[in-house]
Amino acid sequence: MIDYSELIDGDSKLLTSLREKAPGTYKHSQNVMNMCESVAKELNLNKDLLMCAAMFHDIGKIYKPEWFTENQDDINPHNEVSPEMSYQIISRHISDSCLLLVENTFPIEVIKIVAGHHGNSVVKFFWEAAGGKDEIKDSFRYKSCPPTDTETSILMICDRLEAQARSMAPSGKLNAISDKKKLINDVVEDLIDDRQLDDLKIGNLRVVKDCLCEELKSMYHGRVDYEKAKTKDKKE
Repeated sequence: MIDYSELIDGDSKLLTSLREKAPGTYKHSQNVMNMCESVAKELNLNKDLLMCAAMFHDIGKIYKPEWFTENQDDINPHNEVSPEMSYQIISRHISDSCLLLVENTFPIEVIKIVAGHHGNSVVKFFWEAAGGKDEIKDSFRYKSCPPTDTETSILMICDRLEAQARSMAPSGKLNAISDKKKLINDVVEDLIDDRQLDDLKIGNLRVVKDCLCEELKSMYHGRVDYEKAKTKDKKE
């Protein structure tokens, strides 16, 4: 039996490289892994398998980390190239990830989940930047198929949700996400509209949404604004 937990050990050369070259992606992957762990427990899935796939799902970003928003500061190289070129660079991280996992002899079931975690969804930002016309939409899709298994569907949802939540709450504060249920519903409905979750059972989807709502509460917890508190105390 494969021990998937050994693959996400802190001494992993791949994860060390990811942490050093793409620290934002590393943190994102940790968050996604934690979200997937929680959902897997609720659905009695193979927790270690899903956690392993989640931790390595973006490993291919080590090749061009600066092109991904979670690793950027003030410089965005996408400003200098066309939307079509940006799409090519962004979408390539899937094949790069799979190649790295193959080269490092990862189990095929992990690679399959990683390969499908974006399905054939649209890289919407760059499609819209290119004009957002329906006739070019398929040119901005990931080159895979919609998930056909529960594990890949869960990773897809958690990956999209974590990215959305992080963009809304960069400081990690709960109050930056005013309606967590709405955020989760928006992410899920967008994937459903794009036919990415057709094979995920409705009952499982309900559990996923409830579980992720609790995860957002713990990940993006509120903090006291001490400066405002001091100012209020002075006024009183």
